[in-house]
Amino acid sequence: ENYSIEILINQLIYDGTIEPMILVSPDSKNRFGGSFYTNSIVTGNWEDYIVNDVVQFIDNNYRTISNSDSRGILGFSLGGYGTVMFAMKHPEIFSAAYAMSSGFLAFEYDFGSRCPWESDLKSEFEEIAACKNLTDFDALTTWAQIYVAASTAIAPNPSAPPFYFDPLFNSNGEKVDSVLQRFYSYDPSRLILSDKYKENLLQLNAIKLDCGIYDEVRGIYVGNIHFANILDSIGIENAFEPFPGNHTNKIIERMESKILPFFSEHLVHEK
Repeated sequence: ENYSIEILINQLIYDGTIEPMILVSPDSKNRFGGSFYTNSIVTGNWEDYIVNDVVQFIDNNYRTISNSDSRGILGFSLGGYGTVMFAMKHPEIFSAAYAMSSGFLAFEYDFGSRCPWESDLKSEFEEIAACKNLTDFDALTTWAQIYVAASTAIAPNPSAPPFYFDPLFNSNGEKVDSVLQRFYSYDPSRLILSDKYKENLLQLNAIKLDCGIYDEVRGIYVGNIHFANILDSIGIENAFEPFPGNHTNKIIERMESKILPFFSEHLVHEK
């Protein structure tokens, strides 16, 4: 798919539809399938890797305009979560952000009191608790694996084998409030309400969210709506664009018609 996007970019540049740009796609997967683009004492400093190491490497080795006005960030699904977090935290690095079908934008729906799949969430953490060693991870169901990835990023504990995090549920099946509060400290919908992150987002040249109205992945559609409503409330209007699709069936189409033109318009290019 990255190869298809590369061909698309070259064709659009050739046609004069978009300005020339460099697209960089860092590998952000770890042993648990996802880093959550977060610095973690257990899985490593993934935020620093992308924001510092990758950006510096590209600027040092390619013909870039090395300032934030000429640098944007794009992510899909969990990458959309990373995009939103980096946009809130690093306006000095990125001036435009496009988050595609983003997951985990509203933790209240994913882990908190508004979670509509609470019984499934509890069951999946019970599944994780039954694991005895690291290799047991590979036999976990998909959402259990996602919750391991989230927990090692958000609630790491180097003294808690086999996966080294503090679980959201205790052995009695009760939610642990102290761990839930740690999750909330990484929740875009809560962070955006603080003056610091609100001001950071308002510094951006542009931010856009999209999501298929038939997105089948837990929490994505409602999370995008929730986060977009908060954006509206702080003065960033019309940032959310729903479209008639599911989680994956419009990616290339939207890259051509929406996403690449977005960055072509909102980034500063070489004259």
